[in-house]
Amino acid sequence: MNWEYKAGGTHLFGWLVLVFFGFSCSTQSFDGMLLVAVQPTNTSGLTVLGENGYVAGSKIVAIHPESPNANPIELTNDFFAATAPELSYDGKRMLFSAQKSVSDKWQIWEMTLSGLQAQQLSHFTEDCISPVYLPGDRFVFSSFLKNDTVKNSFAVFQGKLDGSQIQQVSYDPQNHTALSVLKDGRVLSITQQVYPLVGDDKFMVMRPDGTKLELFCAHNEMEIFRSSAHETNDGKIVFVSENGNTKKSDLVSVDYNMPFHSRNVLSPELAGDFLFVRPGQNGQLLTSYLSESAQEFQLYSYDVEMHVLTEIWQYEEFDVLDALFIQAYERPRNLPSEVNSSEETGLLMCQDINFSGLESMAIDDKQKAQKIEIIGTEGSLGKVNAESDGSFYLKVDANLPFRIQTLSAGGELIKGPGSWYYIRPNERRACVGCHTGTEISPFNQQPISVRKDPVLIPVQKTLNK
Repeated sequence: MNWEYKAGGTHLFGWLVLVFFGFSCSTQSFDGMLLVAVQPTNTSGLTVLGENGYVAGSKIVAIHPESPNANPIELTNDFFAATAPELSYDGKRMLFSAQKSVSDKWQIWEMTLSGLQAQQLSHFTEDCISPVYLPGDRFVFSSFLKNDTVKNSFAVFQGKLDGSQIQQVSYDPQNHTALSVLKDGRVLSITQQVYPLVGDDKFMVMRPDGTKLELFCAHNEMEIFRSSAHETNDGKIVFVSENGNTKKSDLVSVDYNMPFHSRNVLSPELAGDFLFVRPGQNGQLLTSYLSESAQEFQLYSYDVEMHVLTEIWQYEEFDVLDALFIQAYERPRNLPSEVNSSEETGLLMCQDINFSGLESMAIDDKQKAQKIEIIGTEGSLGKVNAESDGSFYLKVDANLPFRIQTLSAGGELIKGPGSWYYIRPNERRACVGCHTGTEISPFNQQPISVRKDPVLIPVQKTLNK
């Protein structure tokens, strides 16, 4: 754009053109374009959090898929670094994580796409990452914490989109990162134990209020999850997985209804590597792919049926980390919350500690579990005798992380300890047995334990009641 400059000021015509251009940019429509997160290809020495995107020089741009050679529109020019874009359900706003300046911690921001106006939503002293929209004008994200409850890990928080009512909802010593929201309203995350030992990563789900935390999908041996998982319109959950031996990554899917038994490699014939995958348009998937001859991860669409990659866009000296179409999206279920912050405890019931899968663990009395031990981050919270039917019923301090292991009558370890869990205030939880997964239906019988008052955990509280 050219205009004539005179000593007395800008030429009137040029001034009008400038005003018109500025107004057009401030109200630009991005419908049908792609929102893309990129990072410098050579990130050596730039990594901030050790995760893709959270590096110096990362940014979010908009591109038109039908004009791949046009210059991208940079949306985060005012930030030192920005990544992890997520769109509101009407497609008009964007959540993202960013550093305003080089010395800042990563915080959560929201931007209106029509005017590119950004508002900071989190104001934490530690890094905040992985923001996702929730129904009801709320959002969820992860923030790093250091305390006796979660040790040093990323916990899940949720709050209102005006930045108010932000509250912690996960309370276990595990990293919960790479968040997404399933159509049923639950929050899906890559979860990794950090205490007492560093564990393997797995996909776990919880309600947005932190209740009903449970395993969704574990990986195969030596497999590493490399991206957040997203649900397609045909009931698949897609993500990127890396083989720990070969270091090769693939596009993988599992069925929503049977995630433990439906793992399917979608890219078996492709020799390169992937960084992310999301549902695209017309049944295609959006992904970033690094071929054996390329220098950068480039943006592609992938035909699952034909196993064909079609290049969409490449950005010299930048890797494509994530992309999604700027459009309206189906809103997931708005799940009600049972959390009551005025309550100090929650309830946990198990039908049979000797049931694990499709058959009983017990072969004889020596191998039969008759007790459980509840273990917290600082040691044992108590031992509880199971009822004759193997059931137990506990009233547990809210937001207290614990694991459970089963014991014989003499106190010898039978199995465990299991994964970390916690009970939110007023939460009611029930399980069929120990280590049974989520695909086993409850028995059609009333456990003996629920005919009595629940055992208080920590057990020493019983002495004070």
